[in-house]
Amino acid sequence: MRRLFFFAAVTTAASSALLACVSDDNNPPFIPYGDAAGDSAPPPGADGGGDATLSDGSTSDAASDADAAPITTPDASDAGPQDASLTCADAGTGLCLLILAQNQANPVSAVVHGGFLYWLEEGVPGRIQRIPTSGGPAQLLATGQEDAFDLAVDNTSIYWADEFTGNVYSAPNTGVPDGSAPTLLASVAGSSPYSVSVDAQHIYWTDFNNGKIYAAPLGGTGGSPPQLLASGQTEAWDITNDGTNLYWTNNTTSGAVMALSLTDGGAPFPIVAANRPSELQVSNGTVYFITNSANAVYAAPATGITDGGAATLLATTGSDTSQDASVVTTTSFAYDGTTVFWTTSGNPGGEVRSATPGGPASSLALGMTTPGSLVYDTTNVYWTNFAYGAVFEMAK
Repeated sequence: MRRLFFFAAVTTAASSALLACVSDDNNPPFIPYGDAAGDSAPPPGADGGGDATLSDGSTSDAASDADAAPITTPDASDAGPQDASLTCADAGTGLCLLILAQNQANPVSAVVHGGFLYWLEEGVPGRIQRIPTSGGPAQLLATGQEDAFDLAVDNTSIYWADEFTGNVYSAPNTGVPDGSAPTLLASVAGSSPYSVSVDAQHIYWTDFNNGKIYAAPLGGTGGSPPQLLASGQTEAWDITNDGTNLYWTNNTTSGAVMALSLTDGGAPFPIVAANRPSELQVSNGTVYFITNSANAVYAAPATGITDGGAATLLATTGSDTSQDASVVTTTSFAYDGTTVFWTTSGNPGGEVRSATPGGPASSLALGMTTPGSLVYDTTNVYWTNFAYGAVFEMAK
């Protein structure tokens, strides 16, 4: 498998070390409100829709096949995370850092949608959760999805895929009802789904090991085979769409950012060649992506680059000159049209940073070690963190 595990699930000692790292004498320690057990309330009513920003980023079964068993909404005492405090810790940069959830097992794939921040855990117990961005208790949506890696959300549902079974699922974005199981949308035996994306009618996903791109209707029940959209896509990694085209990255040294029309079919075409492109996003006719090889964020026209042109460099994302660039990896990024935000993983070197395109970079949070998936809304940035098993929030 291509996945890199930086750290196992957080321990109490690691969490304490984080709080020490991001606190100082001028800032109170982070004290979550809510009860001492960290219980969270049951999911509220249906999500009303309305994106702040839609981000598609983005369970080892035993012989008993845990995914086949019904998933119930656990009682509140099982939920684990605690809601954010009204106080904050110092991020090591003099900025305010809120810890939205602690005691998470490898949290990944943060998504902001409809006033909630969603994420999932890569590994046991494989929880999918959300928390209101305006504050409040975390809500447990599903458990037992330890082989899921990427999450997509729309106005009614959450979507994910199981990397080992090849199953693709959906569930209400308010949680799987007690006694019920998630809906099986599609299944491809022997595949390894990695990243997922949805539009109004379909779910799309990359099959990393087999280099394929698939689609299935959102109303499917797993009874019909999914549609194979593309093959020969070596190490197909992240995927997203803008309603007109589908975009993904081929994460090899001779890789590319690829596109496929969703309106007239045809063959996939390269937007731009790149050395190990990984995460990407698309907005207003432009595709933005990071490369693992160069630690940089680039922009390219969604229609593709022709005549030997190159992608535009928006930001160099390695840590500052005091860090050893050889141990720093850019793990996630987001561009809100004005500012590029990104996370770097390394020891030392784990930071959250930002820059306007072409301008100098600033550190927002230090001592993060392994910050991961980063997303934003109109006021805040949010990210997950493997090392500390936590989900963070910071004002832009």
